[in-house]
Amino acid sequence: MENRAICQTQFGEAEPIEVLEFLQRPKPSATPGHAVVKLTARPITPLESFFIHSSFFAPLQKPVVLGSEGAGIVEEIGDNVTKSKAWGPSCGLDVSRVPGFSDEDASQMPINPATVYAMLKDLSVPKGDYLLQTAAASVLGRQLIQLAKHQGIKTINIVRRNEVKEELLALGADEVIDSSSEDVAARVKDITSDKLAYAAVDAVGGRLTKTVGESTRSGGVIYEYGSLSGTGEVVLGLSDLKRNVQLKFWSLFNNEASLIPERRQNIVAELIKLMQEKIITLPPPSKSYPLTEFRQALQHSEKVTGGAKILLI
Repeated sequence: MENRAICQTQFGEAEPIEVLEFLQRPKPSATPGHAVVKLTARPITPLESFFIHSSFFAPLQKPVVLGSEGAGIVEEIGDNVTKSKAWGPSCGLDVSRVPGFSDEDASQMPINPATVYAMLKDLSVPKGDYLLQTAAASVLGRQLIQLAKHQGIKTINIVRRNEVKEELLALGADEVIDSSSEDVAARVKDITSDKLAYAAVDAVGGRLTKTVGESTRSGGVIYEYGSLSGTGEVVLGLSDLKRNVQLKFWSLFNNEASLIPERRQNIVAELIKLMQEKIITLPPPSKSYPLTEFRQALQHSEKVTGGAKILLI
């Protein structure tokens, strides 16, 4: 039996279509401590794009199977399998039972909802205070709006397209700012009566981080968790450093709670409950592609807006 996989075979600055190949490998066996899962659906996520465009896996000097989340059927279980081991494509995937969800929904559950849940827990924004976020129209951004509202936290949401404002307000956003046509820092001062945002999360980086810093209170924390600007850099003003605005890199894969198996399983159980109660919702896929058509799927994923996902099945 062959195992079909999309592998990254080149590393560095190159287009995804050029560095990925469709390969067939021997099907793995469920050795002690391991399970074999047949994936039936998996979304194309920004995390894959990060790995493809970086040299993260280059030291391995061998083809790497990419993938950060997905849903499927457990086909075989090895001896002594009692719980999952770790998050992430570099150290093995977390496996959790998700009853009552379609494969399409279940495939989108591991990364974004867990990231939103853990970030809000780490930031501990008081009820009634404002959390500022960039890339608010993304799937993660929309889920952060929903969970923050459920927890009594107000959100200021930065977008680049004015047409998504009403969508996010209907979802529960308190304020939405279009960075392409509005002065973000001035608007945040006005919204908060000069108190500024209690904390912020930024997925964009580049010079937008400077604006985020200007909009965050003295002593406040900014979690940097992405680089959608494509620069791989962040900018923070000297005056904001003097105000002790703290800029920290944040990742689910090095979050303390996510790395402790018992606590991680509790997070998964809580997330399933939040999604069953529709407090956090999952977007319907924009389109699904067979695994063999991954090149077309990748091209499509780069054009999708509005929080939808492209799935490989």
